[in-house]
Amino acid sequence: MSDHPESVSALSWRQRLQAWLRAAAPPPAGRVRFALHDDALVPVTLARCLAAWPGRVAVVVADGQRADMALAGLRAYLPILGDRRPLVLVPDVEAGPRGQWQPENEAARCAALEAACRGDDAIFVVTAQGLLSPTLAPKAFAAQVFSLRVGEDGWSPERLAERLVQLDYDNEFEVHSPGEFARRGGILDIFSPLHEAPVRLEFFGDQIESMRSFVPDTQRSFGSLDEIRIAPRGAIVAEPAAGEAAAFLSYLGPTVPLLVCSPEEIAEHLQRFGDAEQSAAWAAALGAARHAVALQTDPAGSPLGPDEVVLTAGGMSLDGEIGEAPADLGDSAGQWRWQQLRDSLEHWQSQGHSLVACCVGEGEAKRFQEMLDGDPAAGRYGVVVDLVPIESGVLLSEAGVVLLSEHELFGRRPDVRRRRRAAYRHDLALQDGTDLDEGTYAVHAAQGICLYHGIRHIEVSGQVQEVLDLEFDEEARLYVPLEQAFLVSRYVGGTKAVPRLSRLGGSSWRSARAGAEAAATDLAADLLRLEARRRNAAGIAFQPVPDWERSFAEAFPYTETEDQTQSIRDVLADMAKDEPMDRLLCGDVGYGKTEVAMRAAFRAVLNGRQVAVLVPTTVLAQQHYVTFRERLAAYPVVIEVISRFRTRGEQQRLLERLAEGHIDVLIGTHRLLQSDVRFANLGLVIVDEEQRFGVRHKQRLKELRASVDILTMTATPIPRTLYFSLAGLRHLSTIMTAPSERLPVTTVISPYDRDLIRQVVMRELERQGQVFFLHNRVQSIDRAALALRQLVPEARLAVAHGQMSPAALSAVMTRFLAGEVDVLVCTTIIESGIDIPNANTIIIDRADRFGLAELYQLRGRVGRYHRQAYAYLLLPPMGSLPTNARQRLQAIRRYTHLGAGFKLALRDLEIRGAGNILGTEQSGHIAAVGFDLYCKLLQEAVARLEQQPMPSRQPVPVEMETLSFALQDSRGRTVAAIPAAYVQDDATRIACYRRLAELTDEDAVDALAAEWRDRFGPLPTCVEAMLDLARVQVLARQAGVHRVVVRGRRVFMESERGLWRSSRGALPELQAADGRGQLRELQGLLRARRAA
Repeated sequence: MSDHPESVSALSWRQRLQAWLRAAAPPPAGRVRFALHDDALVPVTLARCLAAWPGRVAVVVADGQRADMALAGLRAYLPILGDRRPLVLVPDVEAGPRGQWQPENEAARCAALEAACRGDDAIFVVTAQGLLSPTLAPKAFAAQVFSLRVGEDGWSPERLAERLVQLDYDNEFEVHSPGEFARRGGILDIFSPLHEAPVRLEFFGDQIESMRSFVPDTQRSFGSLDEIRIAPRGAIVAEPAAGEAAAFLSYLGPTVPLLVCSPEEIAEHLQRFGDAEQSAAWAAALGAARHAVALQTDPAGSPLGPDEVVLTAGGMSLDGEIGEAPADLGDSAGQWRWQQLRDSLEHWQSQGHSLVACCVGEGEAKRFQEMLDGDPAAGRYGVVVDLVPIESGVLLSEAGVVLLSEHELFGRRPDVRRRRRAAYRHDLALQDGTDLDEGTYAVHAAQGICLYHGIRHIEVSGQVQEVLDLEFDEEARLYVPLEQAFLVSRYVGGTKAVPRLSRLGGSSWRSARAGAEAAATDLAADLLRLEARRRNAAGIAFQPVPDWERSFAEAFPYTETEDQTQSIRDVLADMAKDEPMDRLLCGDVGYGKTEVAMRAAFRAVLNGRQVAVLVPTTVLAQQHYVTFRERLAAYPVVIEVISRFRTRGEQQRLLERLAEGHIDVLIGTHRLLQSDVRFANLGLVIVDEEQRFGVRHKQRLKELRASVDILTMTATPIPRTLYFSLAGLRHLSTIMTAPSERLPVTTVISPYDRDLIRQVVMRELERQGQVFFLHNRVQSIDRAALALRQLVPEARLAVAHGQMSPAALSAVMTRFLAGEVDVLVCTTIIESGIDIPNANTIIIDRADRFGLAELYQLRGRVGRYHRQAYAYLLLPPMGSLPTNARQRLQAIRRYTHLGAGFKLALRDLEIRGAGNILGTEQSGHIAAVGFDLYCKLLQEAVARLEQQPMPSRQPVPVEMETLSFALQDSRGRTVAAIPAAYVQDDATRIACYRRLAELTDEDAVDALAAEWRDRFGPLPTCVEAMLDLARVQVLARQAGVHRVVVRGRRVFMESERGLWRSSRGALPELQAADGRGQLRELQGLLRARRAA
């Protein structure tokens, strides 16, 4: 029995633990050392120390990874203690190689400095380097922090913009990141590091009239504010002028207690990545501290000083207490593990300990409660199931409490460093990549392929008008008014061949378009025929199992995005039907497609069916195997993998178990499709990246489609135009949303530079990360690895390529996944699907030899964690690069935002998504007329064949003598335009005109007006007129009117039945003489016509 008092043992486990934390706290002064000997005991020991110290405390760690671990542990234990002090992370900020800042760190550090300046009680988690690195002195920092309030006078947009520039804010057209501002007339957007979201300030003269938070991706506001605080940032803070520098420690004051986690690791880190000056400064700071506590995890660690008090941990780690099941147990492994856990629970309960199953989420808690309820003998152990997000289990003998983590409960490491209820940001990249850049090829819907030369101002009959300047064959020019921008789209042909310019008014364009229209009709007919055949085939109706499926869904450690939820709903609805499912799931790398697949697999297994997961590479098969096993660890599902990593004997035994029905989910490469692989009861096939399989394998999949459900996943983007064209033909789901904590990968293009490579690798090692060094020549990869080993001897290197033996490749990848290798020198074997969150830097040697789609996929290997990731593209001297290689590299740097795959695929003229779905035989027609127009032709063909209303290709023409599209009108006509003074960016202005042409109802017009008012400020009269015109065009389409002409005050409205006349046979006449008045009268006439 433990020696804690009986009166305490009757308390709840939380009261018992809280009482011990307070009673076992160290003395509130002097120097203390805890002999812990295990990292698992650090979080609970931190809580013990904090129980003794109110006020401000600094928790000092060796590096960023340790800081994450400390924060996660404190978030679990401080609520038990009842400690409400805020936890403040103080990240390191340094300009990296080539002056690249880490924007998220820089913003968070500014927020931490401001919190420290305020003097409030808080717990600051900081690395030793972050504690000591120079920053702007507290007084100087505080002097530059200021507030802005609604109704405040004296801040004109000009004056505020000047002040922000002085504080090192960046002036951008649109605000997306902390430290940016944008000014548009009387609106100023600003993203202060002290706020979670950017804020839009609207001015009336020199007075702030309103403040609204807004979403960077959509630029739409969502909530009012009364006040915002602005702090200095950038070089002012991180690189202060002489005489204004101080360490962060000076913000906290000389009396702040220092809680030093693993001082031996801090010393080693400073020695390895810092310099002698930093090591000396750390020793001095530790010596000067009035109160310091060392949490010693190394038994050989040096003492803090002669007067230190040494305390014990009061418990032990549970790591290794529940062993891993022997490999040969097969189906019985889960039962063996449960028996081991039960024996341990019985032992701890007999010692009088409170037993707590600490789960990270509701789903895990419910699942473990089900496991307890399913074993009558387990009821007597008195296990309490609670939501406590601890990473490692601990037995606190002095407290009489055993805290079991999910590692002990389910055999998997919980992800406790996530923010479970984070908001998600919608990815703009899923819009079409039809931006018109000067000098690029474009397509005019009526005239053909041309070159776009930008926006020009031309004079027509004395009126200045904005037009798109298009060049056709023989240097013929066509000027398209901006209000007709919907006729022009960027040319994307699906091939790398340079298109031939069309002859203005020539017949070849009409022929090409007619051919594409016929091909689109044939394709639509084929797809409709296939869909009808699928609907008539007999399939498996997988029935829902609500309790188990709800438990499994709740155990997902993240909040599903809206489109992920919709995709899950789509897939499960397809599976419930008695016809075979054939659904394509599209989504960028890391957006959560695998979770959708696992929900489908789980339902199939619950219905007594087997699941095959087919992937293109051996390494990816192993990764999926680990992911599926961890996610399904709490459930009686048998998962296996078959690939070249398994010996022939192992494969044979596995296939026997599969044929007998003892394996539920089998993951593998094309080996799964071979004739000796026989399933006892196959119900679902999940295919990852089908386009990477050969013709023979695709034929086998085609045969399977007739009888079993198939879910195909691809990271190849499907552009929106194609998505809408295929609606109803192919069952498509798209995941368009990036996790909120995911940061865009910073892309650096540089000539090959040995010093840069060393800096990059050492910087990643300093934050305990890993590096991919991609060298895509097997013949010379060992030489490249040797050169890198000599350049960075501190790093642990390994080599991986596709020509290695299966055993050797498996060993290398396993070591890299386990963190035993710092730098993986590899070929493109890493390209598809590998998920290593700790690898956040990729260096690509000879990046000019890769296509843009390849570079995009490779860059997607990093940035899967909430840390800033980097991609370094190394080149020979730029002068020796061909023009197309330079353009590719500039494109990938430009499209750094998340989910940029759609724009990149278009940019590189590689419409792999279209090829995968439409088939290669359509590529010639796509090249002839351009991708955008081809998709519209396909959409029309589908509507025609299904006898649906034909989608309108352009707005209803409206001609009025009182309306002008010029920038200014000297004849007194009403001007309808979007002037550059209102929307300054040319691409955004063209997009605004296009959106007007896409409106389908009056609500959409109102919504667009509200959006523009929010983003760009009050609507000028000419923009209101443009919206009124759009309303007339929308109403005309709804009323079946094909053309509207106003001559004088008489209205001619043409429809299929001829001109519209009143019941007396007269043409309508308008009362108003001005353009705005006439537009509004036209709206009334068209509403009446629509109602009739």
